[in-house]
Amino acid sequence: MRKSLWMAIVTVLVMIGIYAVRVAALPKSEISQLPPEYQVLAEDCSKADSFNCCMSSVKTMAQGKYQLAKNPDDLSSQACPSGYQRNLLRCMGTKVWCEPR
Repeated sequence: MRKSLWMAIVTVLVMIGIYAVRVAALPKSEISQLPPEYQVLAEDCSKADSFNCCMSSVKTMAQGKYQLAKNPDDLSSQACPSGYQRNLLRCMGTKVWCEPR
């Protein structure tokens, strides 16, 4: 009985380890699929608590070839160059970018 309990504990620990390795590798595989200029932004997401929201915003930026807003906290029209407007996803951890009006 002790042997089977010990085997069950070892099996659970191995499964947890495999899961942890897969989760840790996920951000790197997603980041490497982005254009180089967006990979740096995406690497910041891997350090954030809200990885999914952050990565979604970086992917949106990459798809539209949008640039990161210089001052994301600036809600005025000065946050982006003339002819551009500020945009973001409606979730915690989003990046803020400038896109054409």
